[in-house]
Amino acid sequence: MVQTGIIGILFFSILYPLEFVVKPYLQNATPNSIYILWETDSNADTRVEWGSSSFLGNNTSGTAFYNSGSSQIHTVQLTDLQPGTRYYYRAVTSSLISQIYDFITPYDPSSESSLKIVAMSDMQKDWSYWDKYDEIIH
Repeated sequence: MVQTGIIGILFFSILYPLEFVVKPYLQNATPNSIYILWETDSNADTRVEWGSSSFLGNNTSGTAFYNSGSSQIHTVQLTDLQPGTRYYYRAVTSSLISQIYDFITPYDPSSESSLKIVAMSDMQKDWSYWDKYDEIIH
């Protein structure tokens, strides 16, 4: 009976292979964590294999919820990451495995220098205020 069930699952998965509706993408990146999401066309497990090299080495499970119809949105949060570090990952849902992608975590905001932005419009040629540009940027 178990053998018949396994053959049935294999036959069904050959006829109707699991597919990505939306390939893996990143959300809510912080210096120490990031969310990886993707969407598939059926219900299955939710897992990300990841690491600091393309050999991966870590596994983190997540959750899935129904979108519209029978598609599932999968979400996994990676935590305890290091700021400014490149990580590699792939999404795994049953027999469906994505290619290996990578990302770099943001740097810690306290380590960044300040940034100044100047927005100016076209000042034309007004010789009565010839030094206005210099005054604005300094």
